[in-house]
Amino acid sequence: MNPTLHTTLSFLFLALTIYFPLAFTQYVYDTDGYPLAPGSEYYISQTTNSGQEGGGLIVGEVEEGYPGDDQTCALTVLQEYRKDNDGLPVRFNVSDRDFISEDLTHVEIEFVIKKPNCAHSFKWVVVENYFKFHTKWISIGSIEDLGDTPIHDGLFKIKKQGKGYKLVFLTKWTSFDIKRFNDVNGRRLVAIEIDVQSEKYLPFEVEFVNANRYRRSEV
Repeated sequence: MNPTLHTTLSFLFLALTIYFPLAFTQYVYDTDGYPLAPGSEYYISQTTNSGQEGGGLIVGEVEEGYPGDDQTCALTVLQEYRKDNDGLPVRFNVSDRDFISEDLTHVEIEFVIKKPNCAHSFKWVVVENYFKFHTKWISIGSIEDLGDTPIHDGLFKIKKQGKGYKLVFLTKWTSFDIKRFNDVNGRRLVAIEIDVQSEKYLPFEVEFVNANRYRRSEV
């Protein structure tokens, strides 16, 4: 083979190996058209009126299953009933990417401001305690905060859905859609197995607003 042609083909193969997959990477974009960047702050907003309108995300107290067993710390992740309340911004954390893409299955989510004094962590976790609530739900906190409410081992990912995106929770064995359930102080974010259909769990199609480019109201 001609040496010049061999060198040209070698460089072409290297370029395709490095850059060709990037052209097909499905990034997750904010409302300004920029890929989500780990460490940046975003508001999570509902994109459609399907399954009732609502505002931004907050942490709050909810009534538990037994009388007198109410939460004493605002740990539950809720969607505000009021659509004019933009809630709290979140941060998406990954260790090995410059941007968030749909193929990532190890995204951590945490609120970035106003952590309750009674909580050790503002990171999102999925918990389950059927004596207190009938399905898995999203909370913040750690083992020290949640007591007898077990934390599920898993991480989040973001997938395209409709006009926006949906949040998904992944464990070693299965995956769950993040939906909403009408609760006392807001719509509780719940983790529902993807194949389960029930009218009491409202869809949660979302978009992401960069909080540094557009500082909105905070609760």
